[in-house]
Amino acid sequence: MKSSNDAYAEIETTTDVMTASSHRLIQLMIDKCLQHIELAKTHLLAGDIQKKCQSIAKALDIVEYLRICLNHNDERSKDLSSLLDALYAYLQKNLVQANIKNDIHCLDEAKKILGTLKEGWDGIG
Repeated sequence: MKSSNDAYAEIETTTDVMTASSHRLIQLMIDKCLQHIELAKTHLLAGDIQKKCQSIAKALDIVEYLRICLNHNDERSKDLSSLLDALYAYLQKNLVQANIKNDIHCLDEAKKILGTLKEGWDGIG
């Protein structure tokens, strides 16, 4: 059963998503992905492999969605799309390795890369 705080947070998140610009949506997805990576690390350290796998799967879903949303057809952003696609592919590989090998270092690296990407998106503001 959800607490009132959880219910409120879910409503707030839904409202944010429904009213967000495309730029803000990407920021929200990156934030959520970072949260899932941190949760995966916490679950891994606690020995809860099932929850670690679930958190990594959610992070992978977000990264895949970010890849799908790239516009490779726009001449103005084609180079950036290619670079982001390669970065997202690397993140996916890293997360899969973290999942298979229970490797905290892979999670830390993915978190660091996404954190840097988040700083860039936040800087666009």
